[in-house]
Amino acid sequence: MVIIGHQKIIKFLERSMANNSLVHSYLFVGPSHVGKTLTAKTMALSLNSQEKPCFKCLFKSDIKEKFHPDIMEVKPASGKEKISINQIRELKEKLALTPFSGRYKIAIIEEAEKLTDEAANSFLKLLEETSKKSIIILITNNLKAILLTVRSRCQIIRFSLPCEKETEKYLMEEYQLDLLKAKKFYALSLGRPGLALRYLEEKETLESVEKEAFNFIDFLETPEDFDLRSELIGRLDVEILSIWLQVVRDLILVGLNLPSSNLLPEEKFRLVLQKYPLNKLMEMVRNIKETIFYLNHNVNHVLATGNLIISF
Repeated sequence: MVIIGHQKIIKFLERSMANNSLVHSYLFVGPSHVGKTLTAKTMALSLNSQEKPCFKCLFKSDIKEKFHPDIMEVKPASGKEKISINQIRELKEKLALTPFSGRYKIAIIEEAEKLTDEAANSFLKLLEETSKKSIIILITNNLKAILLTVRSRCQIIRFSLPCEKETEKYLMEEYQLDLLKAKKFYALSLGRPGLALRYLEEKETLESVEKEAFNFIDFLETPEDFDLRSELIGRLDVEILSIWLQVVRDLILVGLNLPSSNLLPEEKFRLVLQKYPLNKLMEMVRNIKETIFYLNHNVNHVLATGNLIISF
């Protein structure tokens, strides 16, 4: 697995490691599926397994499958939406131990925006008490959801979307795609390489996304269907709403005669555009984003999704 793009970040981290100028807490911020977690894992493995830092050398092996006793990963437990205070307490105990075989105890906290309030406050204390032999890397796609007091104690590293040519080149070389198909998957993933790879490797995932997109288009064509409205209120989540956001984005682009993500056939969009002017589509974008924000902040699910459905 290779990190696509982010060469300035990689060089900065390698230089910090080589010069022994690392800080003890980092906050990796940026869109999902752009390589934040892979960069964190590569950095952790390099710190504990290389004399001279070289991220590129580690790309020859599958970093995702590598295990190191001094590298710990924390994320919401299976079936849970949040990172609990017990997970942070357990992490604190592990970080207090002497490194087993590496130079550092390293904690990678994925989806750090999902820390419960209690866990976030406990984590703040952990940051204040971190030993010199510990490094913590938080990963988030929502900087505003991280406590200001936590942010102020971390070095923030900002990730953005890799350039189109870099992603397309990787897809062509590693998956033997022609340029047209590489461009298609780049557009489908909205420029996020991790998502493009997931669509290529898991056809059922792409099929599921396309199904939800078609379902949303059907809803837009018949918003007065109350049975459908009731069903949607019960099953809407952040993942489905993200697909809706992509569909509305495509509707706006097609309406402006600009290239879309190719998630659905253009003629399907043209039919819907006859019913919804641009200002209504922009209002949809705001309402969907607002609902995603509410769901991420534990607002009552039925209330949040119900208000969204009523707005159509």
